[in-house]
Amino acid sequence: MILAALIGTRATMTAAAPPMTELVQAEFLAGVRAAFARKNVAYLKGDWTNRDPEISRVLERHGRSGVPLYLLYARGSEPVILPQILTPATVLEQIDRIGDQPQRKASLQEPSKE
Repeated sequence: MILAALIGTRATMTAAAPPMTELVQAEFLAGVRAAFARKNVAYLKGDWTNRDPEISRVLERHGRSGVPLYLLYARGSEPVILPQILTPATVLEQIDRIGDQPQRKASLQEPSKE
């Protein structure tokens, strides 16, 4: 599985993308969602509005003292730090660079009947 992580405050998460018309934004999101589905990407969001210490450690580990921070994790490699201003081309290019990841299904084991 691949993880795409967005770390920010509520304010930076809504202002992170460059201004777009609603139609362009909808097309951007549709393209990114399709790429995420094709590459089996899980999208995570970390809210640093209240300065969560765990998120602070993630920021520090990646040489940042503030937000936003966009990370793309692929199994077996260091995360890719994406630019602070994301464009559709940037996101899609980075997703396409990742090799296809096998989809893993979660399964619950039946309790043993001993």
